Amino acid sequence: MAAENHTGSYSLQLGAWRIQSAFYSIPLRFWLRRSARGNGTARDVAGRNGHNRLQFQSDRAIDLILSSDQTYSRFLTGAVDLLWQGRKAMRFLKRISLPFVLLMGLAACAAPGPLPGATSLEKAYQSSIRGNWGESINASTEAIKIARDEEIFFYSYSSRCEFRIWQGQYDAALEDCNDSIRALPDFYGDPYAARARIFAVKGQYGWAIEEFDAAIDLGGTRFVPGGNNPRVIAYGGKARVFATSTDQRFRNEEMAVKFAEKAVGLEKGLNTPAYKILNRDTLAAAYAAAGRFDDAVKEQKKTIAMLKDNGWAAVTYNNESLLEILNKHLRQFEERKPLRGGIY
Repeated sequence: MAAENHTGSYSLQLGAWRIQSAFYSIPLRFWLRRSARGNGTARDVAGRNGHNRLQFQSDRAIDLILSSDQTYSRFLTGAVDLLWQGRKAMRFLKRISLPFVLLMGLAACAAPGPLPGATSLEKAYQSSIRGNWGESINASTEAIKIARDEEIFFYSYSSRCEFRIWQGQYDAALEDCNDSIRALPDFYGDPYAARARIFAVKGQYGWAIEEFDAAIDLGGTRFVPGGNNPRVIAYGGKARVFATSTDQRFRNEEMAVKFAEKAVGLEKGLNTPAYKILNRDTLAAAYAAAGRFDDAVKEQKKTIAMLKDNGWAAVTYNNESLLEILNKHLRQFEERKPLRGGIY
């Protein structure tokens, strides 16, 4: 009974916080976006590639308010960073009434700490960056055991699915992807991109393309601890199917190059090194599929150098190091042979 009361109290507290934070975000969203559209602001705070940094920071602050699985001190950091950028932002700060500022501060300070399982999930992601798939699987399993929030369940199962794919445990990974989707159907694209990779490995290319498309449609959030955009994963996955499918009906060399170049161009949306290397290997495979073997060899050598320079050579996929995989594919490209099947 005590455990039930505790769980009920926690749910009420979380629900109240979400309603409260959503209410407070309405005027904030309106004024920040209006400031971001002001003349001169974009030039003052534009970042690389011409993105409006003020717009990005306003989205960041709002998303952090509404996201229940973040440490809420990060909101205060993002808000302070936002409000000190650009002349328009400063004028906006002066227009906000003191009571509103106090309400926002109290709302952030009163927020609950990390949700049960969130710390274990973060540990799982940190281990995955080093390619330590065993530790990642164990940490995400711990997160699943203690989680109460649907989003933590969603990300824990989805992440364990990804880690098990890198370990070559495809059947267990598929079960985790399904559990993630059951927790929050059509929430974000992470488990769909992972499930697509499993279907591709099994030669079920039609299903794989459908799942990659679902991941692209659903997308993801910038603030998930793992930081891997499912759209970028899906672009690379589709490219690999189009380039290396053992079923000729699914091969499309032109689309393979298009999607592979897009995935590599967007690799800043990936934090896990293994994904970056896989997508670059896919680009070389796409060039080879299109008969551009010289480009394939050049790209593969660049990827091998990147792997070594960053200390990622020992990271494995299905118990084989990425360096061994890349070198094996390089020899095939040098022999002017395209890839068929294999890893996804």
